[in-house]
Amino acid sequence: MLNLSITTPRQVRQIEHADGPLEIGRGPRVIHPRLTLDDPYLSRDHLRIEELSARRLRVENLSRTNAILLADGGTIDVKTVREFELPLTLRIGELAIEVDARDAAATDSWQRDLARTALDPWSMSSRTEAIPKLRDLGATPSAERLAQWFERLLAVQRAAAGSAEFYGEAARAMVELIGLDRGCVLLLRGTDWDVTAEHTTRPGLDRRFSRGVMKEVVEKKKTLYRAVDQSDPRSSLLGIEAVVSSPILDSSGEVLGVLYGTRSQDLDSQTIAISPLEAQVVQLLAAAVGAGLARQEREAETARVRVQFEQFFSTELVRELERDPSLLEARDRELTILFADLCGFSGISERLGSRETFRLMRDVMDCLTASIAEQGGAVIDYYGDGVAVMWNAPAEQPGHAALACRAALAMQREIPGLNGVWAARLGAPLQLGIGIHTGLAQVGNSGSSRRLKYGPRGHAVNLASRVESATRHLGGPILLTGATAEQLEGEFELRRVCPARLPGVKEIVTLFELPDQPPSAEWLAYRQQAEGALSRFEAGDWTAALAAFHRLAETAQGQRDPALAHLVRAAGDLARIAAAPADAVVELATK
Repeated sequence: MLNLSITTPRQVRQIEHADGPLEIGRGPRVIHPRLTLDDPYLSRDHLRIEELSARRLRVENLSRTNAILLADGGTIDVKTVREFELPLTLRIGELAIEVDARDAAATDSWQRDLARTALDPWSMSSRTEAIPKLRDLGATPSAERLAQWFERLLAVQRAAAGSAEFYGEAARAMVELIGLDRGCVLLLRGTDWDVTAEHTTRPGLDRRFSRGVMKEVVEKKKTLYRAVDQSDPRSSLLGIEAVVSSPILDSSGEVLGVLYGTRSQDLDSQTIAISPLEAQVVQLLAAAVGAGLARQEREAETARVRVQFEQFFSTELVRELERDPSLLEARDRELTILFADLCGFSGISERLGSRETFRLMRDVMDCLTASIAEQGGAVIDYYGDGVAVMWNAPAEQPGHAALACRAALAMQREIPGLNGVWAARLGAPLQLGIGIHTGLAQVGNSGSSRRLKYGPRGHAVNLASRVESATRHLGGPILLTGATAEQLEGEFELRRVCPARLPGVKEIVTLFELPDQPPSAEWLAYRQQAEGALSRFEAGDWTAALAAFHRLAETAQGQRDPALAHLVRAAGDLARIAAAPADAVVELATK
């Protein structure tokens, strides 16, 4: 038996695991029992632990990217299995997992020594057990009886709000606890009253209710209790001696319904009067019903908002938005925006047909969205054959440019697996173009109150889309702007491709390539030569630049570099018109 203590900056959880392997991660169970945690530092499948004999623990790091830290400063590297003596502390980001073996004998001994100091909770005792009525509790009821009585009262709130059981518990409590002859829950439906629940121990009682009393309760929004004058022709109560009615209020203070109770004269009753204490408890019961309905309303709204949020945001961001919904208000913010698009989608859809095309895009978007979520990205929208994503909104995300680059690399790593499934049917491998830009945008909810559409607007969004389009002309699976490159602080190996004038964008944009594979020595050597030739081009030495570009074109790397063809063409054109003023820019006239 293992005891696990899971600690994050927001909570502490205690878990017991009986035996066999236990996996921990963000994804769902596959084969073994799974502890699923919503934590941004966890991979979908992060680690597997299993108790061995003699207080030893086997730990396997399932992650492809993140090592597991140990308390002594050591690590369990990716795809590595190690054994440890218990107890053991594992750290993943801000998550701490403490594992120890449970001493069953000591625990059982401690439990045997516990003293029983209270009655069983009412919910665990027989529901047929008699509960004293309010007037039978006496002036000084015992602590046990008083607690049991209030537990019975709170059973109303434990029932599912809005259900038949919920209203039935309230009606029953008016009779069994307060001592009325009849209890009703009436809900207001426009101008009519609906008897939603009713309970009585005297089936022969008149089941009508006084509309005059109901009207007065609605108007005053107060609990009323009194004996009804049977000789009053305005009264609709025949044979009923006393009535109590308390409003059920919603969260804004409007009347949703009433609790309505009556007590009748009979030979056994010494008094029919409803005491102030009884009326006050009916009001307490009505407040419990109102609180239950308000809770139901809040939970439904929270669920609706969560469903909307989870269309766009990571689990971490959903928690932030639930805590502070004002994050959705429109504001200016620096964002890193990513556009990803399948190349040649029109031809793909023609070959596959509509049904298979939808299946393909579902598989593609599932993989891409998982990579985005692992790096904390917020999906702006899915469109046709692509997806738009942003970082640093609605909550601040330090290092958002690097997060976008890591997501782009993870997305490209998903493509070979997709090709293994789809390439034969497509007749060609899938290719993904990704463009990234960092800049100021206006971000907020541009949808309606019923359908959230949270995202950015402005020039930065348009520019990121144009950068993605440039991958079709310049090659390189991932292109990013100089504004993004400046924020990466040398974390990634980048190649400066060219200064470009993009369609619909006035300013000249310097584009960089982020290689989708770990850079080889050949790639690094080619980068040095290509950036040297580019520097001559930008300095206006057209002839020397053109010669350097031609030499690069003869290499294997150059033959796989579509951007080089654009640079050769631009340098050649400028060399022919060297006498005229010109700028060293690659013109990309179309998307």
